[in-house]
Amino acid sequence: MPVLSDSVVFLAFLIGIISAASLPLGALTSFFWKPDQRIIAALMAFGAGSLLAALTLDLVASALKNGHFISLAVGSIIGGILFIFLDNVVNNIGGYKRKFATAIYHRNIQNRKKLQDTLWHLGRVELFHDLNDQDIVYLSQNIENRFYAKGSKIFLIGEITDELFIIQKGSVELKNEFKKEILVANDGFGKASLFSGLAHVFNATAIEDCFISIIPKKTLESFLLISDSFKEHTKQWLASEEMKSYLKNDQNFDDLTIEKWHEALEESFSKECILPDVVTRDNSKEKFFEIGSQINRISWLEELDADDIEDFVEVLTYKTYKKDSYLYTQGEPAQYLYIIDQGEVIICDENDTNYRYLQTRKDALGNLSFICGLRHTTSAKAESDVGVWILRRESLTKLIEKNHNFKLKIQFFLQSNTLNGYLQKRYSLNQGTILSWIDKAMNNLKAEKLPPSLLELGIESSNAHGASFAIWLGILLDGIPESLIIGANMIHSTISLSLVAGLFLSNYPEALSSSRGMRDENLSRWRIFIMWSSIMIFTGVGAALGNIFMQNAEAHWFAFLEGLAAGAMLTMIAQTMLPEAYIKGGSITGLATLMGFLVTISLKTIEN
Repeated sequence: MPVLSDSVVFLAFLIGIISAASLPLGALTSFFWKPDQRIIAALMAFGAGSLLAALTLDLVASALKNGHFISLAVGSIIGGILFIFLDNVVNNIGGYKRKFATAIYHRNIQNRKKLQDTLWHLGRVELFHDLNDQDIVYLSQNIENRFYAKGSKIFLIGEITDELFIIQKGSVELKNEFKKEILVANDGFGKASLFSGLAHVFNATAIEDCFISIIPKKTLESFLLISDSFKEHTKQWLASEEMKSYLKNDQNFDDLTIEKWHEALEESFSKECILPDVVTRDNSKEKFFEIGSQINRISWLEELDADDIEDFVEVLTYKTYKKDSYLYTQGEPAQYLYIIDQGEVIICDENDTNYRYLQTRKDALGNLSFICGLRHTTSAKAESDVGVWILRRESLTKLIEKNHNFKLKIQFFLQSNTLNGYLQKRYSLNQGTILSWIDKAMNNLKAEKLPPSLLELGIESSNAHGASFAIWLGILLDGIPESLIIGANMIHSTISLSLVAGLFLSNYPEALSSSRGMRDENLSRWRIFIMWSSIMIFTGVGAALGNIFMQNAEAHWFAFLEGLAAGAMLTMIAQTMLPEAYIKGGSITGLATLMGFLVTISLKTIEN
């Protein structure tokens, strides 16, 4: 029976430290070297291959050689299941950020959950009662889920959005000079304006972070053709006293106009289920052509030709502001771009009294924060009565889809020094975060989608330290099984060089990659280094504990522990390391994995 030896326990602790020393080393490297994504991918795949070889040669092979397959298999299955369970727990508190692959998977899970929630919320809205399965499937394929940060203007008085809004999470304030109403989860809003084709009579503002389901008018008109239940509920609601009161009291229409609209509704429903506007929309936007080709301060709106202006004006709304009122305020999410048609506006910074700029006709305001989906870093105050053209951020998608020229101009603008300098100076973002966002934005534009909102991606998150802790906890979780097996292996013999090398090589790229994410959370270099060093210490402690607890273990229990570690590590490699490497490196992943596998085998050959 093995005798417990302090020297062996200490040696196990030391070997554990050595195997994890690449963690703080990788963190240190990230402070001075910003490798290309493909280099990180190659290193990660190399480490995964090295670890696979170490698992095969030093854990699985030894257990099989001693005839303990059942114990090994049971341990492997339990280890894999245990890793998946703990990994999900850690991911749910932010640990998924430790790798891009886990972040993508977590985002997909969240999107599926949002879709399920959306369908449930739809059933709570009167118009969508009694839907059958086919109806639900149709709607689920035509719903957009949007994030609105606290303070976002969802729509403005006088704006026409042609969308139905259903709150999934959060709360929204509807307000004008006469009324104010607070809406919460499951509430729908905007339907009166949507079905009548009229401008909104309320400002809708997110009073906390919100997830809102959006259903376009064209989707609802198509849905009228396939859902008898929805058609009947819609007819009843349009003929209701609520709708009549809205048209008469909020929109100030007389009884004759309302009656004519109802007659038009009856005719349209009996033919094509088209929802006619109460009044013909004013499409006379000719006066925008006077300034459309001369817009200042925005490169992607410079030198527009007649076709560009015609497409652009279709997504604009005209709005007026009284003297001394604010178009937007500092810290407010930038949901709109403003182009001055008449009057003067002062741009000011409440943190810098010397920052005051006068903007006049043809000047565009709020462009940088608008494109990035951030909060305004200045305020815009009307120095006189002002008329402005406004572009809603979501409407930019229509422009990108319709006009290839705008898409190219925005792509060029995303790579400009102006945008890069703004994100560094006004938001203190590091170059890695900026380049990562630009890459996502460029991919979105290629797919004719809106550049992702940095607010939704958590740039202003107040949970930075919590997320970093979760990343740290996730890496610690990855290291627990390997530390225990180091200590256990040293009971009967010296530790295998190939196993230590495999662990060391797999830890380095993980620390290098995740440290960049921690820097994105604005953590100091000193704190990051301490966090990685603490995992190195914990790995040493885990190795010592593994050595102590397994001293008197029978052979089949030893095989069980080897299987537990092998199962957890193999699951980790398949679930996080290799997907991460492939996402970042593509075809380089296979060859790098093979090289890591061969290097560890060669070390085993030298050792023997």
